[in-house]
Amino acid sequence: AIIFSAIHLQFFGFVPRMLLGAFFGYLYVWSKNIVLPIFGHFVNNAGATIGAFYYVREGKSYDEFNAFELQSWWIYLVGFIFTLIFVFLFYRSTQKENNGERLEKN
Repeated sequence: AIIFSAIHLQFFGFVPRMLLGAFFGYLYVWSKNIVLPIFGHFVNNAGATIGAFYYVREGKSYDEFNAFELQSWWIYLVGFIFTLIFVFLFYRSTQKENNGERLEKN
């Protein structure tokens, strides 16, 4: 997680990215599947890209978008809810039956 955060080379984003990297690492260990943390990284980057696009579209600079400030509370709430939904759906889709076989058949 520390290396994941350090690669981004942004001082003020170090701790949040380190926590995000730890979360992605936990998702990998929990799911035993690299696809889930890759998807999580994609969703995180897509959210940042879309947010930056609309921020700049409103006439604000990209530097203002990257400034260390709190966003509206509902942005955090929506992100948290989406994270819970996707983790739950992934868990449900990979859940095993009592005899150890996967629910989905290949």
